[in-house]
Amino acid sequence: MKLLIHTDEDTGREPLLRWLTRDSVARDIRFAPAPAAADSMGAGEIVQALVTDVTSLGSLVVAIAAWRDSHVSRAETPTVTIERNGTPIVVSGADPEEIDRVVDALLADDSAT
Repeated sequence: MKLLIHTDEDTGREPLLRWLTRDSVARDIRFAPAPAAADSMGAGEIVQALVTDVTSLGSLVVAIAAWRDSHVSRAETPTVTIERNGTPIVVSGADPEEIDRVVDALLADDSAT
């Protein structure tokens, strides 16, 4: 499954793409920088991810949540949105219930077919 991952701002710290490619939890996922959308105005970061199974998807969400948590010393924690088939899902925490919520929402397209 192809996903786009958006951050809402340039954090001035380790970029999300670099974090994900170094994170051992997400080692089975292929990542690439995505071209900026015309309406993004260059803010933040957009990463493409290719996930092959549910386990990898869960690992990706955990890695993104860890990246967000590494930025909590800032005044605001960056917003990260994972988009699948045009449907955006915001990652808003790292607790297990939040990880499950995001994974279930991203898989919702599969259960509808």
